[in-house]
Amino acid sequence: MVTPVIHTGSARDQVQHRINQMKEELPHIYGLKWYVWSKAFYESRNKINLLTAANQCGKSVSMIRKNIEWACNKSLWPELWPANPEPRMFWYFYPSGEVATIEFEKKWVPDLLPRGETRRSDPQYGWDAEFDKGEIQAIHFKSGVTIYFKSYGQKAINLQTATCHMSSCDEEMPEDLVDEVLARVSATNGYFNTVFTATLGLQLWYKAMECQGRAEEVFKTAAKWQVALYDCQTFTDGTPGHWPIERIKQREAACTTHNEILKRVMGRFVKDEGKKYSSFTPDLCVQPEKV
Repeated sequence: MVTPVIHTGSARDQVQHRINQMKEELPHIYGLKWYVWSKAFYESRNKINLLTAANQCGKSVSMIRKNIEWACNKSLWPELWPANPEPRMFWYFYPSGEVATIEFEKKWVPDLLPRGETRRSDPQYGWDAEFDKGEIQAIHFKSGVTIYFKSYGQKAINLQTATCHMSSCDEEMPEDLVDEVLARVSATNGYFNTVFTATLGLQLWYKAMECQGRAEEVFKTAAKWQVALYDCQTFTDGTPGHWPIERIKQREAACTTHNEILKRVMGRFVKDEGKKYSSFTPDLCVQPEKV
């Protein structure tokens, strides 16, 4: 009697199937293209990474991709944290819990987090979400890392005692929280990242980004990027980016003042000396003296 042979495909076919599956189910790695600046930010091993950028250019996406990969890919850990290569906790800051929940539901889940069978069962990239009263609290990865969502409304005292391996801040972090958050990654020799469009005019971030090379510069050893929409015209593979020149010009024409162009198109940090009210702009508020 001859035992029938069931052909399930060659080992090479099975490997290729798994590669194709991973490409489909790991969108933070394979689902999006890179700009030169976004890839540099993603790959940076600097302990402090600061990025000011135009609106809607992909700055937040770049930082989210970095968080997911560093939380899940155990092969990176000995390089990233050689003295303590078992990270357990990351922090991710948004202006509020409501904003964090919206971003999680509209950006993290559909576009970036592992999906399908990888999400359900992969020993590194699998994950579950934790909510409290309808707001996202954390993502627990099967790798052992948890990303906890924090808000800028928290008092600095409520951030004390914790130890984390990476903290990431989306939009301008209030100055009174910065030292405490940096202290939380000091014990692990961890990482601090922030990406924002400079709409608030906070002095600390102005000194960090616009005073480079001057005595008043802060975070002098940080990796820093200032990204304009003009830096988003072409991906690294040579294909067109999301911001062709015609669309950039339309965006500039939609800005109400030159300062808004500098902030929202050029990614610059605009500071008006002596400015007391956040809504003050010279174009609208200063008029020639009437004779």
